[in-house]
Amino acid sequence: MANRRYPLMSLFIDDCLARGKDVCAGGARYNLTGCIAAGLPNVINCLGAIRERVFRQRALSMAQVTEALRANFAGHEDVRHELVTAPKWGNGDPRIDDLASIVTDALYDELAQRTNPRGGRWQLALYSFVANVPLGEAIGASADGRGSREILTRNLNPARGTDHEGPTAVLGSLSRIDFTKTPNGSALDLRFDPAPFLTPEGREKFVGFLKAFVNLGIMEMQATMVDTETLLAARRNPEQFPNLMVKVAGYSARFIDLPPHEQEEIIGRASRGV
Repeated sequence: MANRRYPLMSLFIDDCLARGKDVCAGGARYNLTGCIAAGLPNVINCLGAIRERVFRQRALSMAQVTEALRANFAGHEDVRHELVTAPKWGNGDPRIDDLASIVTDALYDELAQRTNPRGGRWQLALYSFVANVPLGEAIGASADGRGSREILTRNLNPARGTDHEGPTAVLGSLSRIDFTKTPNGSALDLRFDPAPFLTPEGREKFVGFLKAFVNLGIMEMQATMVDTETLLAARRNPEQFPNLMVKVAGYSARFIDLPPHEQEEIIGRASRGV
């Protein structure tokens, strides 16, 4: 960015003209650069599995975990089972939720010591957008039980199939993060079964859920209102669902226009009530 020049953009950003500097040369009033940390749920689950299974329960040794990861768990199904069944983030579980603040505070503290190429400050972001797919393809097996080259968990979502305590528990886990330290953004994707919203009671519960989201200080959430059966039907018969809209990763799209791996990611999100 330090060597790029955007004259048209600079015309519309405060102080660039007054200073006679391009937006990428330090002309902007606010001199910030975002640093995106993707895969945070995987990191938390990896550290949680190691802490629980290796250090607290002593069910595994670090040598066993390391050997299993190098082999992509081939011949080490027992080790993978221990890692997969360890506590997972997104359930409001104190055995693992504290790691969210430990990891994000460490990231913030590291960036706070550094300046960007224009002499300004770095800002932390906690999301992956759609980069969780190519990033996962470049990474080997991990201690949360994820296999080599499998996709990373998207944004701040609970890992697929690991959250069992409902949406309020997800908020409880996310509330351990101090989002004032992540001004460059974050994202949580949730999918709700629309049936409860057909009743006044269901809508009132959702209002309470949204108020909890705000009161807990969580930064951003994207909600898709569609049940699993509808998504599966749309995948089988796309011509019957031309206008089915879903939240993907910071943007909305027609479900039938998405590539297969994106359709699968949305189907794989837990369908929640309120």
